[in-house]
Amino acid sequence: MAVKTFTTGEVLTAADTNTYLNNGGLVYITASTFTTSTELNLTSIFSATYDAYQLVFSNLVHSAAAQLLLRMLSGTTPLTTNTYYNQRFYAQQTSVGGTGTGSTAVGNGVLGFVINNTRSGATMTVYNPFLSTNTAIHTNVVYETAYIDMNNTMVNNTTSYDGLRIYPASGNMSGTVRVYGYRQA
Repeated sequence: MAVKTFTTGEVLTAADTNTYLNNGGLVYITASTFTTSTELNLTSIFSATYDAYQLVFSNLVHSAAAQLLLRMLSGTTPLTTNTYYNQRFYAQQTSVGGTGTGSTAVGNGVLGFVINNTRSGATMTVYNPFLSTNTAIHTNVVYETAYIDMNNTMVNNTTSYDGLRIYPASGNMSGTVRVYGYRQA
């Protein structure tokens, strides 16, 4: 819905406020705090209400220097087949690099690489998870040690997903995640 432009002397009604001010931006869906977890299942977070979602991770700490991985969920069943295509770009002080699995798919997506016992924050944007089309995921992870990790994952199938599993390749993780939907009106 378009934003209304008010003119001088016009009355701002409750209906205008509810219609125009509440129909933009991100909509909070849920939050989860996890401590020394080896797996975080975010179930029933995707629906037909939104086409794109933002996940915000804060106080993310990992017990080992390893990747945080992801799998799409249908109910509580994870997608484990080789349909994830990943690209990783990273920068640390004076070095940069990248990796990818463009032609060889793997059984999981990548949230990012986490340095052990280093606090980090991350954002993840998930596009079209509930639609019967490919799901695209973009993540940014920033560490307190001036390390930046960006990852793109394409789930190359037309399955509708309603959730997401996040897990470390080794060790455990702690932190908080908040899930938001992008308004479509």
